[in-house]
Amino acid sequence: MSVSTNNVSLFESLRNLFKLYVADAKLSMAQKLSHALAATAILFAGAMLGLGAMLFLTFALLLYLSKFLGLVYASMAVAGIYALLIALIVMFRRILVDDPITRMVTSLMLDAPEPEASETSTSITKTNENEGN
Repeated sequence: MSVSTNNVSLFESLRNLFKLYVADAKLSMAQKLSHALAATAILFAGAMLGLGAMLFLTFALLLYLSKFLGLVYASMAVAGIYALLIALIVMFRRILVDDPITRMVTSLMLDAPEPEASETSTSITKTNENEGN
């Protein structure tokens, strides 16, 4: 076998390795995209069901309050409750909306490294030693 044959063989091996890395990246992104789409579909379905339930609860609250306040004031009271809820959501937007979405997207896109067996056993040993104190 000559040097040029070795170089060609090495080049072919590296080319095949690169193709495998590209295929792995495609499969990984497809898997992550399917998880994100499934989460979006579940979130959408839950939101639609939640909106339907909120609609019925709103009418029930309106009818209950109209017995005591009258229909106009009961409607204003329910509208005030919704205005208060909107204000709270806007004030705590980062905690309620931004951070959970960011965590979900980063957990889907970035795989968290799993702890090695030696690190796990060391932490368990340290925990057991601390419980004895």
